[in-house]
Formats: sequence, structure tokens, C-alpha cells
Amino acid sequence: MVSSEVNRGSHLSRLSDGRAQSSTIGVALVFGFVIVGSVLIVALGTTALGDAQQNLGEDRAEKALTQFDSKTALVALGNTDTQRVTFGQGSSNDFNVKNGTGWMRITIDNQTDSSGPKTLLNQSMGSVVYENERTTLAYQGGGVWRQQSDNSQMISPPEFHFRNGTLTLPVVNVTGEQRLRDSATITHKRTTKQFPNTTKDKEFENPLTEHRVKVTVQSDYYRGWGNYFEERTTGEVEYDHDRDIVNLTLVTPFDKNSVSSASASLAASGDFILQGSAAEDCRGNKSYSNSYNSSASGDYCSQPVGVNGDIVYGGDVDIESGTGGSNIYGDVVSGEIVTVSGSGGTGQVDVYGNINYTVDCKTSGGGGRNPDCTDRIISPDGELNQIDDVESVPDISRVVNDTVYRLKDSNDNSGAPISSDRLDFSSNEVTLTAGEYYVEKIDFDGDEDKINFDTSGGNITIAVRGDVEMPSGSDIEVTGGNNTKMYVNGESAVSDGDGWTFDMNGDTDVTVEDSVASNFRVYGQEDFKFRINSGENHKFTGVIFAPPGQSGSGEVEIASGHVRGGILTGTTTISNSGSIHYDEALQNKRIISQSAQVVTVTYLHVSINEVEVTD
Repeated sequence: MVSSEVNRGSHLSRLSDGRAQSSTIGVALVFGFVIVGSVLIVALGTTALGDAQQNLGEDRAEKALTQFDSKTALVALGNTDTQRVTFGQGSSNDFNVKNGTGWMRITIDNQTDSSGPKTLLNQSMGSVVYENERTTLAYQGGGVWRQQSDNSQMISPPEFHFRNGTLTLPVVNVTGEQRLRDSATITHKRTTKQFPNTTKDKEFENPLTEHRVKVTVQSDYYRGWGNYFEERTTGEVEYDHDRDIVNLTLVTPFDKNSVSSASASLAASGDFILQGSAAEDCRGNKSYSNSYNSSASGDYCSQPVGVNGDIVYGGDVDIESGTGGSNIYGDVVSGEIVTVSGSGGTGQVDVYGNINYTVDCKTSGGGGRNPDCTDRIISPDGELNQIDDVESVPDISRVVNDTVYRLKDSNDNSGAPISSDRLDFSSNEVTLTAGEYYVEKIDFDGDEDKINFDTSGGNITIAVRGDVEMPSGSDIEVTGGNNTKMYVNGESAVSDGDGWTFDMNGDTDVTVEDSVASNFRVYGQEDFKFRINSGENHKFTGVIFAPPGQSGSGEVEIASGHVRGGILTGTTTISNSGSIHYDEALQNKRIISQSAQVVTVTYLHVSINEVEVTD
């Protein structure tokens, strides 16, 4: 019994001890949870409080810099000499003036000469900056910007205004004390007019004609600048992320919208060369160039031979190797040297017009200016003249490229004889009516294939990403009285690789109803290459408008066949029965429409506006 009681007591004692230990552990756990919870609450609360404080600080700084922006504009643009802005209580040491945190450069490039771009402004830009651990807010160049990580965005726009062809750009540069307290004073230092400014450069005047304007901004906030350019202009925006740079390019309207001569380069480069004899046309005339008038009465073959087949090139004009009694019925104009035959025999090339040169006119085999050049002038009133230069035309590469890719994205291919962006020649003849179309390239399936552009219901536009290949026996016909515009990009990825952008090689024809050349227009890039090698009885009727600009490598080869209309491109060679017959009606036709301009800037107003910011 005693033993049993003892054992029972020991058991009760152990139970009591276990309950005591459990109670102690429970209390400890409760305290632990309370402590951990408190720590978490404090930590999370501290983080939330920190985030809230940062948000409040950023909101306050954004409002302060927006107010600073508006008051700086008053000073910079001359409305007042000084302004004072308050940043708010507790903002001491939050705002800093940083000098030279970026720069802006503006250049203009006259596309009608080879002088290259001129810099009209190259200006550093300071900024007023607010920074915390995650965000930078800054006033720079007349705008307020927010920077987080590698991205920046605009809060308020810079002093950059582009509207109706006028760019107004008062560049604002702030300088001053490094650290600001609760407020700042903004003081006007100076304003310097950069453009127009004929004192600085005689060409710095409005209106601009055929110029390329380029605005370059280097800044930590370049992405924000770029987004602004993309939203507020239709210019070309390009980024250089490695150097924190954004470029905006604007172009001016094309002053040269017509084709005013039979064949022209109208660029700093581009030659005209004669080799061999010309082709005889249905009028019984054998000449390298002459003219007709599609707006006059009578068809082409019944009209008299016109003498407006001018040859105008920015480079050399070499007609010494022409033979067979073939002549030029029009003026010869060269931006460099004209070379004619010095032979006294028959069959040499004569000119029924003036010979105009910039550098020299010489006969083959002789050096220097040779008066015998006048022997090649047949017209009684024709003259030999030295001129200052030859009018130039910028390339239209961007217009062509933009049109091609616009129609690639949106076109009227549905329902037309076009399959997988290729013309469907299953019935040998493809007919397109009024509308806008896109094809990868034009390559005829067989030698009996034909394209009929039926414009009786309206104009046709067709964009060709690659090239146009016309094998022997294929034809293009334009009917209906309205016009067809063909934009040929010539991209090698979808071209046939023979080097010609538009190739008529064999017995092929491009005809237009009543020989109205303006009703078929082919637009090309600066390196557009056209060849007609179709035989003396075949022809291309239309306009080729592909000026090479200052650096293009455009080329035309008229190896055999007639061109009725006009050509504006690079170096041209006529050989083996080739001829150009200029349509005088083109004088009054706008070949590049105003709607084809991607973006235009005609008036430019640029100034540097310096302000000083002090505490």
C-alpha cells in the first residue's frame, strides 16, 4: 500500500510539473509572437512610412518644379527680368542646380548643294534636380522630367513648339549655385538669336527651301525628350542608347516638284554620256533628245519635232562619242564640264539649243576652254554660256520608303488579282483599278504577261518593296485618263539581284493612253537603277522621279528603245539606238504632291536663353 501511494504521488507530481512547464512555454510563445509581430509591424510601418514620405516628397518636388518651370519661362522669354519661387517648408537641401547636365545641337543641311550640314546651335543645358533613392525629378531645357531606373518621361513640355511648318525653339539654359534652400531667385542673363541670323551666316534666313533640319539632344532624360518629339512632331526620331542621345530630323518642302527637262540628275554628282547612234522615232527623227506635247492636238507621231529636250546634269555632260548624225534638240547644261566632238566630219552630235557649263566646255582631244564648242551649236540664237551652278533636288528615299511600308500595312489587295503580295498572272493579264496596292515585287510569269492599270475610276497607287523585272514580251499599260503612281523601294531582300531596280530587258513596252507621261510615275530611292534594252521599236512612257541627292548612286541606261516623258535620276548613258522624247506638258505638272511630304519645316526660330538660379 505504501508503495502504491508513493507511486501515485510521484505520478501526480510529474503531471503537475508538466503542466507548469507547458504554461511557461505557452507564455513564452505568446510573448515571442507579440515581439515578432511588433517588430514586423514596426518594420512594415517604417517601410510604409518611408514610402509615404518619399511619395509626398516626390509630389511636393513635382509641384515645385512645375511652378519653377512656369516662372523660369517668364524670365527666359523676356516677360520679366526676375522671378522668385518657393519650394515649401522642409525642402532645404532637396534641390540642386547642376551645370552642363546635357546639350542640344541643331544643324541644317541644304539639300540643293554639297556644302554639307551647318551647325546653327550647339548649347549645353543645366538643370535643377530633386533626387531620392528611386526617383530623379529635373527641370531641363524648359521642361520637367521624371527619371526612374533607365526610363524617363515628361511631366511638363520643354520650350519646343512645332506647328504648321514653323519650329520655334528658345533653348533655356540654367546656371547658378549648386544647392538651393527653401526658395530660389531666377534672373535673366542674356538671350542670343541664332536663327534667322544672316550676320552669322548669309544662309541663315527664312523661309527654308529643301533643307533637312536635325535636332540632337544628349541628356539623362533623352527618352522623355524622344517621346515628346514622337508625340508632337511627325519627324523621324532615332535613339543612340549607348550615348543617351535622341535625334529628330525634319525636312522642308520640295521646291522642285516638276520634271522640266528630258533627262536630268540635278545633283552634285551624276553624268550624262552618249555612246553610239540614237533611235529613229515614228516622226522620222533620229535624235538623242527632242520633245513633244501630250496636251497639244494630234497624236505623238503626227506632231512636229520639238526642241525642248534639254539635258541637265550636275556632273559632266559628255556627248563627244555620239554618232550617226543623231543630235540633241534642246539645251545642254552641265554643273561641271561639257565635252563635244572636235571632229570636222559628218555625223557628229550637234546641239539645237544652248550649251551651258560651270567649269569648262571643251572639244575631244583639246584642253581648256575651246571656242570650237560653238561649232556644235546649230540654232541661230544658240549660245555658249558659263553659269554659276546647276539647280539641285534632294532625294526622296524617305518618301518612297514610308509609302511602301504604309501600303504594306494597309492596302486594297483584298479582292484584287494579288495573292500573297504577288500579282496573279494565272490568266496572263492582271488588271488593277482605282485603289492602293502593295506587292513584294513585280516579276512576270511568262513572256505574254501584261499589267493593265485601268484608271477610269480614279488614281492608282502601287508600292513595290523589291524591284520590277520585265522579261521579253511583257507589257505594262495605263488607260483611263487618271494617273498611276508606282513607288519602288528596290530592297535587295526581295529583288532578283541583277542590280536594276526597274529592268525592261527584251521586247517590252510601257505605254500610256495618248502618251500622257504624267499619268505613269515611277518614284525611286537615291540608288534607283533603270534600264531599257528593248529594241528600237519599243518604249517606256512615263516619268521616272528618283533624284540621287548628294550621295546617291542612281543610274539610267537607255541601251535600245525610246523614253517618252522625262527622267530625273543619276548618271545616264544612251547607247545603241536609245532616245529620250520629253513631254512638254510635264512643265505644269506637280510630280511630288504636297501630301507626299512626311514632315515639313519652312520657318525656323531658334534662340539661346540663359538664366541664373540663386538661393
